[in-house]
Amino acid sequence: MQCPQCRHAIPDGSRFCNACGAVLSNLPAGPAPTLPQVEETVIAVLRPSFLFVGVRYGIAVVLTILAVVMAAFVASLEWWFVSAAAPWVATGFSVLVFLNPIFHHISRQFETYTITTHKVEIRSGIFSRTQRNIPLPKVQDVTTQATLGKRLLGLGDLIIDSASEGGKIRLKNIAAPQNYADEILCRLRR
Repeated sequence: MQCPQCRHAIPDGSRFCNACGAVLSNLPAGPAPTLPQVEETVIAVLRPSFLFVGVRYGIAVVLTILAVVMAAFVASLEWWFVSAAAPWVATGFSVLVFLNPIFHHISRQFETYTITTHKVEIRSGIFSRTQRNIPLPKVQDVTTQATLGKRLLGLGDLIIDSASEGGKIRLKNIAAPQNYADEILCRLRR
């Protein structure tokens, strides 16, 4: 049996669609009625902004330079046990400092927001992938949120409230979130 609204396969006897939440109790037994197929087109594919990852890389570079300067200063001292370990300590510190921006960079690459003419899709996760689809007819509210700093940079969060059990989803740190909110609302009015 298929949901007449989203075409998702559902078990026989179901009263609601697990994918879109449509009420199925009034459906006659037998094959689902066919609906005209409308081609789905991608409006936008988004990722969180690289700006905050870039700032993390910048901080890591500054801390690494400070560690090298400190290691050079300590190496110039006459203490043999400290001067021999200083370059190794600076190298280890630099590796540790760069782990944070590298992790956030990789996390950013594995987080994708896709807005199509039929749905909003969120894919995330490095080791375990999560994909969440929200059909546009189930969207109840679209909100943009940005702090003063994000507003000055042209960034913000797009919060989509849906009728599904997951509730609100947040598309984090995207450029020009109001444009995408307007596009989703425009699609809902059609």
